[in-house]
Amino acid sequence: MKRSEHINLAIMRKAMPPLNPLRLRLAALFAGMGLLSACGSEEALVYESVQDCVLDNFGELSQCERAYEAAERQWWVSAPRYVELGDCEEEFGDQNCRQVGYEYLPLMAGFMLPAYFDDDDDWDYKKSKGLGRSKARRSAFHNQWVSAAGAVLGAKAGKVSVDAAAFKSSAVGKVMRRGGFGRTVSQASSRRSGG
Repeated sequence: MKRSEHINLAIMRKAMPPLNPLRLRLAALFAGMGLLSACGSEEALVYESVQDCVLDNFGELSQCERAYEAAERQWWVSAPRYVELGDCEEEFGDQNCRQVGYEYLPLMAGFMLPAYFDDDDDWDYKKSKGLGRSKARRSAFHNQWVSAAGAVLGAKAGKVSVDAAAFKSSAVGKVMRRGGFGRTVSQASSRRSGG
């Protein structure tokens, strides 16, 4: 006979405290503040190629090309860097990294730009950002769009909601060690989810 059969589980359960109107009001206030902080998001357009951008925006070939070129320049400056090719490929997949000098960088897989127009009724293509996409099944962001800063944007292209900080200028990419960028993505995800 097991000793656990004689334990009174009803005594061990935690009782719910009585509902306090002040606690309910405070909970509603903090929930409202959380919703307001979520308002710091913006709409972005995610494209895999210039052709996808043109298909979505008929007649805007030059705008799409300028946005792609600006994103590519930004990506090579701020993308994560790896000392070893194996470390980069572990995060982004085989043949998905390129050597630049003495470092390895993941290839740019797409780009995003703000879904709004600037004062001239023109795209703010200078704010476009390069995106990576992991082909490694073990990666924390497998088949997900991910920015150079480690923000995960989801798996679909097109219109997505991003944090307002996603379009701020990025610093020079950090040199990562094994598991470095995946850890960065995990930390960015947990910050958004409150973890």
